[in-house]
Amino acid sequence: MSPRVRAFGLAAAALAVAGSRFATRARIPDDYDSIGFVRGIAHFDLAALQPHFPGYPVYLALGKLALAVVGDPLLAATLVSALAAGATALAFFRIGTSLGGERIGWTALALYAASALPWLLGGAALSDGTAAAFAAWSFALLAGQRPRPALSALLLALMLGVRASYAPLALSWLLLIAIDPKLRGRDYLRLFAAGMIGLAAWLVPFVVTVGTRALGKLGRVHLAGHFGAWGGSVATRPGLWTRADAFLRGLVYDGLAPQLGVCVALALIVGVALTFARRPSPRAWWIAATIALPYGLWVLLGQNVLEQPRHLLPLVLGLLVLLAGALGTRPQLALPALALMLIASLPLVIARVRTPPAAAQAAAWVAASYPHDQVAVFGGRAVRFFDPSLTPRARTWLSEVEVDVARLRAMPHPLLVTSEVEVEAGDELRARGLHELRRFCRDPRLDRAQPCLTLYTYEIPR
Repeated sequence: MSPRVRAFGLAAAALAVAGSRFATRARIPDDYDSIGFVRGIAHFDLAALQPHFPGYPVYLALGKLALAVVGDPLLAATLVSALAAGATALAFFRIGTSLGGERIGWTALALYAASALPWLLGGAALSDGTAAAFAAWSFALLAGQRPRPALSALLLALMLGVRASYAPLALSWLLLIAIDPKLRGRDYLRLFAAGMIGLAAWLVPFVVTVGTRALGKLGRVHLAGHFGAWGGSVATRPGLWTRADAFLRGLVYDGLAPQLGVCVALALIVGVALTFARRPSPRAWWIAATIALPYGLWVLLGQNVLEQPRHLLPLVLGLLVLLAGALGTRPQLALPALALMLIASLPLVIARVRTPPAAAQAAAWVAASYPHDQVAVFGGRAVRFFDPSLTPRARTWLSEVEVDVARLRAMPHPLLVTSEVEVEAGDELRARGLHELRRFCRDPRLDRAQPCLTLYTYEIPR
């Protein structure tokens, strides 16, 4: 293939990937964090969780640039994610080509285009896909005959401003630079300077905007909450077996092909390919382990792997690279694998377009069913989806709801609570005041944390 034809083909493929993500983008923010990103693009306010700490300043900056073009915060957020997906596709071609030629490169790009989790995140108002693009290119620039580690260091530093929780990938990058014979002996001072430039580009304006004292306070509160109350880490959701099960489900099922039969068929195809594949060199295994282990342990122990498979995105991308290496030289196996992944992914990305999150459905139904000046809504994270004119309140217990209602000038009609509000153990009197009104659901593969939400009317016991 001539260089001109290859360049044209890669450009077309990248545009196709970006276009497919944008065409199937989220029409409504997918979850609580998505709302924070969309609001942050419209008006950055870290204290108001627009977005939450650590602020994601590079993603927000890209979103504001897109906002100047498209004029809508949600559209801007999803456009950034879609364009990042196109960039990631090109990085996959470079990585795959470095493994064994252009055939593997094209296979890696195609597998990335067809897999479920990268597709969904490529059309989401979240920072994951954009951070993955920076990470993929950072490692891609270390591969091949002409590595460019200084540019790689710059992109890695920018990645931390897109998504700070990808920091273990920076550790892997440092280990590769230190131990890989092809990279060892580089001008470390130059790499350090490139990394510092990348960090300073976003960290200095971010600290100046938020303020050192405010940033420190918000950071302490957020980290204490993440690891001590609600973050879904092993400290708040123990049970290594359950976490390991969710880890594998998120990596393979949610990550590649969210249909059980397709996963089984895909496993058989990959098994056949591996049976006849050339065994990877010890160096290849060492590189794979160096990249995967630090981040894998971080997700397993420190992130909400039970309800947020999107945290596994970097590992899903690594798995796709390994699959490309096994399938790339055997088109008779690669094509069926691609077809199976598309069969599993397409219905899900279409469902995301057609079916809003459960909380968004509930919010739309309440807005259409009751006058805004008469109803009050109490709930958990779902209240962020409700119209602010309803003055929705985040509360955990029914007793807290009663305290709030007592402070209102007039009793709301109706008084609504979501299924996130709990009744204290043994409080049968308050429990009898709850009457189920309506239940809203979405495919759990799109929302592991809250696939369903129930609305109740609540009559305060006299």
